[in-house]
Amino acid sequence: MDIKILKKNEKDRNCSNTVITKKLVLEEIESGKEVTGVTKMKYVLFDTENNTRKEILPEINKYRLGIIKNLSMQSEYLYFFTYALDDGGRYQIRMMRYRYLTGESESIFVFEDDITLYAGAKRLKIFVLNEFYMIVQHEYKKSNKIGTYSGFFDFKSFLYNNNNQQFYSIVDENLSNNGIADMVLISETQCAIKTGFSLLEDNRAGILSEDEAKVECICFANISQMIADMLIMQTNIAMDVIEQVYYTSTLPYIDVMGKYFVYSKVNNLTNEEEANFYDLKTKQITNCINKNVEKPEDLVKKYVIGDEPYIAVKKENGTEFVNLKKAKLAFKFEKDLQLVNVISDLFIFTGISEKGLLRKEHKFIEIFGYPQQNTILREKGELIEVKNYKDSLYIFTKV
Repeated sequence: MDIKILKKNEKDRNCSNTVITKKLVLEEIESGKEVTGVTKMKYVLFDTENNTRKEILPEINKYRLGIIKNLSMQSEYLYFFTYALDDGGRYQIRMMRYRYLTGESESIFVFEDDITLYAGAKRLKIFVLNEFYMIVQHEYKKSNKIGTYSGFFDFKSFLYNNNNQQFYSIVDENLSNNGIADMVLISETQCAIKTGFSLLEDNRAGILSEDEAKVECICFANISQMIADMLIMQTNIAMDVIEQVYYTSTLPYIDVMGKYFVYSKVNNLTNEEEANFYDLKTKQITNCINKNVEKPEDLVKKYVIGDEPYIAVKKENGTEFVNLKKAKLAFKFEKDLQLVNVISDLFIFTGISEKGLLRKEHKFIEIFGYPQQNTILREKGELIEVKNYKDSLYIFTKV
C-alpha cells in the first residue's frame, strides 16, 4: 500500500479532510459565522502530488446547513449548501453540485426557509443515492418532556428527483416514524439503513422516557427497488431487517469493513455491548460481548485483519488483538504505543519518544505490517487524522 504523509492545513484549524481520488483531498474549512448564526464554509481541493490548493467556486458563499452523504460508489460530484435573500426578503436555500474534473457547477434544488433556524434549531440531512435521486431529511431540535435535554428528534423526509425537480413524501412506516440516522453502501446496488437515534450518545437512555425513544432498526435495501417503492409511496418499502431494538437496547452505529457489515447492540440495562461482524457473502455473524459500556468511547475497537474479524484490547503492557473466529489471542504489540487504526492490514500507532541527555522527547507515528508485525514506517510528528482510498493510506500530521 502506498503511504502518504501530508501536512494538515495548519492556518485553517477547523478543517476536515476527505480523500476523493488517489491524488485529490477535499478540505472543508470553517471560516466564521454569518449574522444569521450559520457557519460559513470554504471548500478547497488539495492536489497531493503537486502540493497545490485550489478553492472551489470562491465567488459562491457556502454554509454548513447540515450533512450531505454521497452513497455513489463512483462519483465525480461534490455537494454543498448556499443561500441568499430574494427580492421579496425571503431566504432561498440551494444545494449545489460541483463536478471537480471539469469545474462545472449547477443548482440541484432550491426552497424557501427561515435561515436563522439553522444556527442550532434545524439541520438538513441529505443522502445522495445516485446521479438523479437523493433523500432529503429535515431535522428539528426537540426537548424532552422535562426540558433537561434536546436533540434532533423531529424530522420529515422526501425523495427528490433532480431531473424533474419533484419531491415525493416518504411514507414508509419505519423511515417516516423513526427517521434515517445513517446509510452506508454495501455493494454497487445495495445499501444498509439505520433508523432511529442512538440512546448511547449523551446518556440518552437515562434522560429520555420510553415514549420519547424511537424504534431503532438496521435494514438492507436494493437502492433501485427502494427508489421505485418511494416513487409510488409504498408504506412498507422492500427491505431485509438485520436488527431491531427499542429503548432497553440501542444500535450506536453501522459500518462496512472489508467483506463485513459491522455494528453493535448495547443493552441499556446491563451496559453490555454485543459487537457483530456480519459476513456479506455467507450472512454468518461473528460476535463478542464487551462489558461496562456507558458511552460511545467504551465501545470495543473492531477491525478486519487478514480478512478475519478482530477486536483490540488495551493492556498495561501493550495492545492485544483477539481473533473472534478462533476466540483466542492472536498477537500483541508490547510497546507503549497508542493504537489509532488498522487499515488494509497496516497498524497505525502513535507514541512519544524517551527523553535523553541531549534530546527532547517528541511525538511520532509508527506503522507496522501484518502478519510480520515489522515496522513499515516511523515518522516524527503529531498525527491529526488517518484516511484511506483504495490502495493508498493518507497520514495527516501537524505542521
